[in-house]
Amino acid sequence: MRDLKTVLLEEKKGKIKGGIYHKLQVEMTYNSNHMEGSCLSYEQTRLIYETNTIGVSEEAVLVDDPDLFLHITGRYVHLAERI
Repeated sequence: MRDLKTVLLEEKKGKIKGGIYHKLQVEMTYNSNHMEGSCLSYEQTRLIYETNTIGVSEEAVLVDDPDLFLHITGRYVHLAERI
């Protein structure tokens, strides 16, 4: 049986979507940003990780600005580095 740390590291390295690592990534980023007053929905937060966009319609906005991406995902990046 693999421990949680091993699973998380494998999923992170393999960039696996839909696994435990991905779920934590989205949940923790959404909650952290929500506590700071972000208006991004859970779905928008998830899409940032999966498609690098905010939105799924013609109005989707590409998150290609490294500073914006880091601002949105930064807290999770710091946590992930501790795994």
